[in-house]
Amino acid sequence: MAAKTDLKCLYAEMNGFDINTDRWFSDLFGYATEIDYTRAYELPYDLANSGGMASTLTLIGMESMQRAFEWWRENEDLWATNADSETLAQLLVECRFIELLRNACSLGPLQPDVPLAAGAHESGMIIRVN
Repeated sequence: MAAKTDLKCLYAEMNGFDINTDRWFSDLFGYATEIDYTRAYELPYDLANSGGMASTLTLIGMESMQRAFEWWRENEDLWATNADSETLAQLLVECRFIELLRNACSLGPLQPDVPLAAGAHESGMIIRVN
């Protein structure tokens, strides 16, 4: 049995949704020490040093968007002429993920008021959710 750790903050990161069209998921990282949310790209790597933990959550309910990304993967020759469309689609998925987490947080606060931030792997954007 793992030792109990008081978490100081949480970070949820959506991973590989633009290439893993069959399963969209988020890793949820819990940190035992304060972290700098502005360093989103480094957060998962800080986990081992913080005494924290991680868990993976499968995301459901966005299957139509998953099919759209699957179509893009099958038609990569169109990417060069539609790069802005792809970027916008990725941003919309990230915003939907953040909305999902905000809705979950609205059901009740994290105890004891643990900050939660979210982003997508390698996007560079990170948002405080609660």
